[in-house]
Amino acid sequence: MKTVEERIVAFVADYCGIPASDIKPESHLVEDLGMDSLDVVETTLSIEEQFEITLPLEETDTFNTVADLIAAVEKHAR
Repeated sequence: MKTVEERIVAFVADYCGIPASDIKPESHLVEDLGMDSLDVVETTLSIEEQFEITLPLEETDTFNTVADLIAAVEKHAR
């Protein structure tokens, strides 16, 4: 079974159309991966669906890196 990190990295790689090996936890969603604010929202909604969780809006507004996504899922998927 894949870890949360592996699943999120695979999803983001697929969404951005880049190899998963190019994505690190410290990768910045906008600056490094070329996402815009709509991409971040769509990614967040898809991750919520994939993990069957709801992330608080005040938390999702602070997502800047892949690590932020991973931490939020790990926090709320328990």
